[in-house]
Amino acid sequence: MAERITVSEKENLIIFIKRIVNEIFFGSLILYLIMFFLEEVKPNFVGNFLNMNYFLVLAITSGILAVLTKSDDLNKLDHLKKKLKNFDYIFAFILGIIGGTVTYYKITDGEAWLVAMMSLIVFVLIFLITLMFLDEHQNYE
Repeated sequence: MAERITVSEKENLIIFIKRIVNEIFFGSLILYLIMFFLEEVKPNFVGNFLNMNYFLVLAITSGILAVLTKSDDLNKLDHLKKKLKNFDYIFAFILGIIGGTVTYYKITDGEAWLVAMMSLIVFVLIFLITLMFLDEHQNYE
């Protein structure tokens, strides 16, 4: 005879599926951004072997699913909220520096102060978005 699934087991399964969707989103987004960065630094480095659009579609669809399935249920199994460590700030800072530097060298047209300002904006955006992702990701672990 088939066993019936209890309500708590069903809730845990739903929470598990939501966590998998979030992990797929974070992983595919990071993978796409790394490949995009490599493609910008050295053209056709990734494009000769892989079609990056597939990873972009995976990141977008998993992001949409992550937003649609996001709820406070994910925090039911978390006992402690984790805080960002110094390494996380250093990592976000280094990523911001890399992004700002690539932006500075990729934009060749325009005024020097405008290019520097755009690079600074890219640095700040990458820094803040990285901290946001790291903070949210640590709260799910």
